[in-house]
Amino acid sequence: MNISIKTKARKPLLSLYIITSFLFISCAGHITPARETLESYYKDMNLREIKVDIFCIDPNSPERAYASATITHNFANRDGNLQKEYIGHLLKKTGDTWQVDKKTTYTTKESDALILLAGKKIQPFPSSQ
Repeated sequence: MNISIKTKARKPLLSLYIITSFLFISCAGHITPARETLESYYKDMNLREIKVDIFCIDPNSPERAYASATITHNFANRDGNLQKEYIGHLLKKTGDTWQVDKKTTYTTKESDALILLAGKKIQPFPSSQ
């Protein structure tokens, strides 16, 4: 009787694992072309690293997308840490490849990315009061 209870408890966990793995793989498949696009766009800057933080395709216009990236430069700030820059990009699809259309506000939230894709502005940082 204990065996059947353990088996029943494992089925939902296995299902959750499979679904999570599928979502991760599908998102990772979209991040690679975005990273390649940004690496090509910034190739003359001799950067240390480009990390895509979010990639979001416009559901109303699949030839448009938003990608934000953390860019690490090869020089340090006055504290001795490598300089980082946080930049948002609006991308357009030309054939099978993505190209940077313009730079925009940085965000890691999909909801804000969709607002930017709609041509509206978001609050970049919470106001300090």
